[in-house]
Amino acid sequence: MGHDWSAYDGCLTASTPPRNWMTEVRIQRQNECVAYGTLAALESMLKIHYYNDAGKADFNLFDAKIDNTYNNLLQEMGTNVSVGNACTILKGNGIIIPGRTAAYKIGGYVDINASLKKDDIQGIIEAAKKYIMTNGPIIAVYNDAVIGSHCLAIVGYTDAGNWICKDSWPLNNGVPYPNDESTWNLDGTCKISGANGGYREINADDMIRKRSGNLYAILLQRLTISIKHNSTPPTSITNWWKALLEIRKKIGDNRVPLAELDPTHVSRFHEDNPDYELEYCYPRKKWYWGLRLSPPEGRSLNLDYLKADVGPGDYHMYVHACSNTNENWDGPATVGDSDTSVEILLNKVGQCAQEILYPFALDAMKRGPSEDEKSDLKVALRLLLRTAEISTEVFIADLKERLDDLEEAHGCGIDGALEIRRATEEIRELVRSMED
Repeated sequence: MGHDWSAYDGCLTASTPPRNWMTEVRIQRQNECVAYGTLAALESMLKIHYYNDAGKADFNLFDAKIDNTYNNLLQEMGTNVSVGNACTILKGNGIIIPGRTAAYKIGGYVDINASLKKDDIQGIIEAAKKYIMTNGPIIAVYNDAVIGSHCLAIVGYTDAGNWICKDSWPLNNGVPYPNDESTWNLDGTCKISGANGGYREINADDMIRKRSGNLYAILLQRLTISIKHNSTPPTSITNWWKALLEIRKKIGDNRVPLAELDPTHVSRFHEDNPDYELEYCYPRKKWYWGLRLSPPEGRSLNLDYLKADVGPGDYHMYVHACSNTNENWDGPATVGDSDTSVEILLNKVGQCAQEILYPFALDAMKRGPSEDEKSDLKVALRLLLRTAEISTEVFIADLKERLDDLEEAHGCGIDGALEIRRATEEIRELVRSMED
């Protein structure tokens, strides 16, 4: 299945049409493709991860100052024209972006080819697709048949095995003009009237295998979340089996779930924290798009070093850990320009709320229990509700909200929503029978 950030929705709401997360296509001067390709990818990633808004008015980082100096990226790179050099400048110095006075610094970059064996072409392509889907557009440097050595942004891929590329080189119906005096003036400007860059497709295998293509991914800021017991000194949580984490970003007077704003949030969190079993809880009225974690079977993990890709801003986090003593935390967290870590100290609570009861019942119901096993589940739920001091009426109302949200999720095309809704209906009927 293909993926295209120039027409991607992510199905965040059923009524949302596909959105263009890219900025305007611009035309470069001769020998400026590295700066244009790098900044094309960065502009899109800022829309996705920092502004969280595909409709953000177009902004042009090519002329933006580096670290409040009078230089732009091209001037800072000088004669050392490479993607690695460009990203090193953006990490060390930063760049002034709209709405900020301090320079925004990227977290770094990844040379995708270098992370795998040189002859593993398919492995490189699959790794690049994963970065595109979970992180955003990437950068490619390759030997173009018409242009020669060239750099552009890859914004997606097709089912047919082609990269979807945003190119700043002057194009003629998707075909680049030659790199000679017929295209360029002596000062490096394009002499072809009306010429502009645009989008074109390039075969992925051909780019890497025959055109010496090298692929790079920009990494934005990464937040480290440390979740520990609220003790003196704070201690790691080791004896736990479920944890719920919700991150909301403050937008004006509202706290909006980050997964509703950033279409990569759930998949990227999974990539950043591969040692944990991860599911996301389907939409709810109170806790929306929560991430549910559990340690893999047979392994003991703490919650000291969870990672999440977020931009600077004001956030609100809710955490509930189910351990020998259930604990939770609910409060603000500010991520600054240089603050890349948040410590969350959990306080003990006397009950296990619906956020834990529902996953327990859902896991049991999805296994297709027999009638005898359903009777056992009913007994277990009755005991858990009594211990948690939650009435069957409150739990049924909670299930009704979940069913409404799952119906919306199914209408949005989210995989598995219908199956989970059916299992939730069975849970509701089981709890209703407890009232008889």
